[in-house]
Amino acid sequence: MIKKCLIAFAKEIAKYPLARHLRKEVERYKWWKEFRNSNSKEHLINVPLEPRILIVTSVGENLNALALDVVLAKALESRNAKVFILMCDGVLDACMNCEIQKFQSLSEFQEEGSASLCKGCIRTGKIFTESAKIEVLYLSRYVDNSKDEVNIQDIESANAGTFRFLAIGSKANAEFEAVLPKFVKGANKARNAIETCIAQEKIDIVVAHHGIYVPQGSAVSAAHNLGKRVVTWSQSYRRGTYLFSHDDTPHKMQIEEKYDSKTLNDSEKDKVLTYLKSRDAGTNDWIRFGIVDNSTTELPLSIKQVSTALLLTNVNWDAQVHFGASIFLNMEEWMLETIDWFQSRPRLQLIVRIHPAEITGTVPTRDPMAAAIRRRFPNLASNIIIIPPNSNVSTYSLFPKADLGLIFGTKTGVELTASGIPTIVAGEAWIKNKGLTLDPKSKLEYFDLLSHFEAGEIFEGPDIDEALAYAYHYFFRRMIPVSSIKPIPFFPYARPIYNPNWEKTDPGLVNIIDGIIFGREFEF
Repeated sequence: MIKKCLIAFAKEIAKYPLARHLRKEVERYKWWKEFRNSNSKEHLINVPLEPRILIVTSVGENLNALALDVVLAKALESRNAKVFILMCDGVLDACMNCEIQKFQSLSEFQEEGSASLCKGCIRTGKIFTESAKIEVLYLSRYVDNSKDEVNIQDIESANAGTFRFLAIGSKANAEFEAVLPKFVKGANKARNAIETCIAQEKIDIVVAHHGIYVPQGSAVSAAHNLGKRVVTWSQSYRRGTYLFSHDDTPHKMQIEEKYDSKTLNDSEKDKVLTYLKSRDAGTNDWIRFGIVDNSTTELPLSIKQVSTALLLTNVNWDAQVHFGASIFLNMEEWMLETIDWFQSRPRLQLIVRIHPAEITGTVPTRDPMAAAIRRRFPNLASNIIIIPPNSNVSTYSLFPKADLGLIFGTKTGVELTASGIPTIVAGEAWIKNKGLTLDPKSKLEYFDLLSHFEAGEIFEGPDIDEALAYAYHYFFRRMIPVSSIKPIPFFPYARPIYNPNWEKTDPGLVNIIDGIIFGREFEF
């Protein structure tokens, strides 16, 4: 029966985007048999708790999230937890599944919201969760349309959803104003419904992918409002690994995180140096953005042997969602004001490397930084070198040319400091507040640092051993390997291969489950 349903589903999803990849996954239905047959209790560990845990997957077509969520659910069940997966069944006006390229026009979204996407999304989620034999709760059961008072939490989730939907980084935009109301309604409805769900089902712990958008950000808000523990997670860079955090999204928690900066032994140092070298082409990553041609090592001929600053951008909308404002209004303002400062200083050189994910990311930007630069500087000075997102020049090949690194929120700050390059952080990057970077508290202080650079002052670079210790912490302790997930080279990029003996075979999953149940730190 299940096989017939899956085959019928494969035919149905042929009508939808990504159908070819989804169809391949559905045809591999056999790998779900492991879940259907994994209800044995022989591996139970005696724990003093029987927590009730709500996993807020919600978006049925987010198979990447579902892959890990079902593994978490089965592992938690084997620890005597009562686990529910919460799925949306078409009641939200807008959600994370909504992206502008999925609609024929903006007016279609304004009129219908997420409705045109719901049918396929609900079917996908239902088939995979039912095959895994996990108890599923549906959002409609808890919706109360009379609760429509919007709060600041709803606005934050809605803003994040709107930035992502439009793939732009500014609210001062007619499109933003047109789209935001749908996400506000969706966020408000989701938060209220999840608060009701938590109360009615007596939930102790809420687990949410990302913890930012609608409805996952709404779930975090609901849990906080009711004083419940929150765990969030996201897929990390190293292949087969995940980032988990307590209380809020990993993107925010990493900024203030304290870490053990103990000196690495030779084996650990070799391990992190080997990995950092592989980051150039992303050979050990499952999140990679660059299009690097290792046979092409030539850098732009215009790069001169003068005092050089290397400015690395983020994707504009992503920077707004993950990091927000700091001493500048946003990343674009920081980039343009920095270019303006260097324009009038021809003895200095500024290389601007625009993030490759502007075109290779899951949600390509509609707000490209090269266009913003052209609008502001139609006649760019010769000492400003722009390397576009589609360039096959490796970002890492630019490091030896740089006397100073300038970043807003990019995680490449980890690699800059590990390379010994003095780095100024103008936004809210993860490398900030670790004692490895220059972290100005105002625009005045930021440009004062640049003035010292102009005067020929040589900034003391970060202690490389300490920078490598943080890189090791970030890439090998915080990024937890899960062998119960098999990375695959096509959508959804992750396939669950849950083993009932996971306590013995998957130490990373043990670490995560202990963190969820007991509140232990998520470090491997």
